[in-house]
Amino acid sequence: MENPNISNNWQKIQTQVTPSLKEFLQKLQNPLQTQTEKLQEIISNNRHTIFGEKYQFTSITSYEEYAARVPIHKYVDLAPYIQQMAEGKTQILCHEPIIAFEMTGGSTQGAKLIPYTATGLTAFQQAILPWIADLLQQKPEMKLGRTYWAISPVTRQSNNTPSGIPIGMVSDAAYFGKELENCLLHLLAVPPEVAMIANISEWRYLTALYLLAAEDLTFVSVWSPTFLLQIIQEIQLKYDVLIADIATGKSTSKIFSPQRAEVLKKAVFNGIIDFKKVWQKLSVISCWTDAAAKAFIRQLQDLFPHVWIQGKGLLATEGVVSIPLVGCNTPVLAINSGFYEFVDDNEKPRLCDELITGEIYRVVITTASGLYRYDLGDKVLVKGWFEATPLLEFVGRGGIVSDLCGEKLTEDFVLSRLGKQRGFAMLVPQIKPHPHYVLFLDGDEYDANSAITQGLLLDLALAANPQYEYARKLGQLGELEVVRVKNPLATYINYALSLGQRLGDIKPPALNLNTDWKIIFSALLI
Repeated sequence: MENPNISNNWQKIQTQVTPSLKEFLQKLQNPLQTQTEKLQEIISNNRHTIFGEKYQFTSITSYEEYAARVPIHKYVDLAPYIQQMAEGKTQILCHEPIIAFEMTGGSTQGAKLIPYTATGLTAFQQAILPWIADLLQQKPEMKLGRTYWAISPVTRQSNNTPSGIPIGMVSDAAYFGKELENCLLHLLAVPPEVAMIANISEWRYLTALYLLAAEDLTFVSVWSPTFLLQIIQEIQLKYDVLIADIATGKSTSKIFSPQRAEVLKKAVFNGIIDFKKVWQKLSVISCWTDAAAKAFIRQLQDLFPHVWIQGKGLLATEGVVSIPLVGCNTPVLAINSGFYEFVDDNEKPRLCDELITGEIYRVVITTASGLYRYDLGDKVLVKGWFEATPLLEFVGRGGIVSDLCGEKLTEDFVLSRLGKQRGFAMLVPQIKPHPHYVLFLDGDEYDANSAITQGLLLDLALAANPQYEYARKLGQLGELEVVRVKNPLATYINYALSLGQRLGDIKPPALNLNTDWKIIFSALLI
C-alpha cells in the first residue's frame, strides 16, 4: 500500500525541481553564452574584494583578459586568502559572507578548507536539482518509497573555525535548498543523526540496521561503490544479529518490526542473501562508475541485478563539473554551476565549445565561492556532445605520477591499461631491492594463476609508454610483481580513514605512490 506522506513529499519535490531541468536543458543549447555570462557575473560580484582588486576585476571585460591577468591556482596559492576568511575577515575572495566551509582530507597536501557562499551553494543546486528532476521523470518508481543519501562525510563531529564559521553543512539536505529540505528529511530511510556518530563500527551497524528495516527503499545515492559495498558486507556478516535486533527492537534505534524480520529471514537461501527480496522496490543506485570505481560496478550489479546503476557526474568538494542525465551514457557539463576551463596536454586552456571528442583535459574551475581558475587536478575524456555541450567522463587525477626512472606513469594511463580487472587492483612503485612495480589484487577475485596472467598482461600494456618499455628493456625497472591480498579494500579504506580522508570520498585506487603497502597489507598477503 502506498504511503500518502511519502507520495506527497515526492510530489512536492517533483513540482519544485521540474523547472530547473527545463532551464538546464535550454542552457545546454548555447553553452558559450551561458559560460560567458557566468564568468562576468562572478567577476562583477567580486570586483571589490582583496583578490578582485589585486587582479583589477573592474576592468575585465572578456575571458581573454581574465585568463591573461589571473594565473591558474593550486590550493596552496589560495590558502592564505582562505585562512583569513576562516578567521572571520570579509571581502577577501568573495563579497558574500561565508556560510560554511567544507573540508577535503587525506591528500598529500593535507586537509583543505573550501569556502561556500549562499550563491556558491546555489550553484550546486543548479546542477543537483535538474539531475533529480530528470531521474523522477525517467524513473517514476523512485517515488514509491524512501531513500538513502550519503553526501557529507559520515562519523564527522560538528566543528567551527576560530571565528565561528561552521565546517560542514548542518544537514545534507542543505545542498538541495530550503524548499526541498523538509520534504527530503521525511524521505530518509536512515536518520541524519546516524551520520554524526563518531564510532565508525557503531555507525556502520546502525546504518545497516536502518536500511534493512526499510522495506520501501527505492533509491540509494553514495559516492564510491566501495562505500555501499562496505555496508553490504556489514549486512552479510551480521545478518542474523541485525534481524534479531529488528524483531525485538533491542537497539537504541528503537526499530521494532517482527513482520519485517520474518520477511528478511525468507530472503536467505543456502546462506546467500537475495537482495532483490530484501529491497523489492529498490530502483536506482547512484554512485561513481568511472575511473577506478568501474572495477566494482560488476560486483554491485551482481548483488542488485534488478536495480539500475547510474554513474554520478564529477562533483568535487570545490564545485560541480558534470551531472548525469538518464538519456546520456556520459555525464554532461554542469553548464550553469561555475565557469570551466579545460587544459590540454600542452597546458593550453580551452573553453567548453573548443573541446575535441576523444581528447583528455584537466579541469580548471572558477566558482561563486571564491575559487578563481582553480586547478581541480581531475582529468576528463570528451565522449561526445548533448545539444551543444560536451559529455565528460572522469578518467582520474592528473597529479598522481610515478617516476622511478623516467617512465612517468599517470593514474589515468595505468587505469586504461589495467583492462577489465575484477575488484581491487592497485599498482604501487617499489624501490627496494631494486626499482619495480607491484600489482596488488583481491585474492578472492584472482587465484594464483589468473593473478600471474593479469600481471603479465599489465606489464605488456604499460609498455605502450615508451619510457616504461625502455626502462624494462634496459633492466632499470625490474619485473612487475603481483601480490594477492585478502580483502584489500577494507584495509585500504581503514588506512585512508587514518589519514583523515572522508569515508564518502575514498576512491578505489589504480596507482598509489605509497611504497609501504606490503607492510600495510602484511597480515593479509596470500
